[in-house]
Amino acid sequence: GFDRESYLSALHRVPRYSRDKVNAFMNFLKKLAVFISELSLTNLKLAGAILEQQRMAETLRKSQQEYRNLFENAVVGIFRSRLDGSQLLEVNQALCNLLGATREEMLTESVAIRWADPSAREKMINQLNKDGTVTNYEADLITKRGEIRHCLVSVKFYPQEGFMEGTTIDITKRKRAEEALSKSEERYRLITDNITDIILTT
Repeated sequence: GFDRESYLSALHRVPRYSRDKVNAFMNFLKKLAVFISELSLTNLKLAGAILEQQRMAETLRKSQQEYRNLFENAVVGIFRSRLDGSQLLEVNQALCNLLGATREEMLTESVAIRWADPSAREKMINQLNKDGTVTNYEADLITKRGEIRHCLVSVKFYPQEGFMEGTTIDITKRKRAEEALSKSEERYRLITDNITDIILTT
């Protein structure tokens, strides 16, 4: 049967809390639920930020790779150097081929020694300091074998970084063709002048 004494004894052993304590505990549970919810949201935002950072890093890596491919496969010479000409910082294979030197040789040499006329380089640098860019500047460069190559140099100066970047196009064949044409025209003029003189004196 029902043991009333045991029931009452057990009931007295059950902890009793005041309404204030119960309300305080419920408020704590509510705050805990809000904290857990905000923490989950923060974690989601953090995960999203990490994914976005990873995507940006991958995009940057691809851009750098594309730039490197363009740099290495360009048919014109491309370089980056100190403004004072003391050092080449980067050079592509086309420019190495143009000057007949290896990349290692190019990167350990002074840029200035490749100019046949140092004053021409000084003039270009003065223009670069003034305007920030120089386009299609005619320059004679010396190859490793001592040959002169007629070139068009275009450069842009980056003052904050302290270097300039540019391209070099070999126009030696064009210059020789122009010189040959000029000589041919001069010979033709001399011939026609002589013929005219002969006709007039006969």
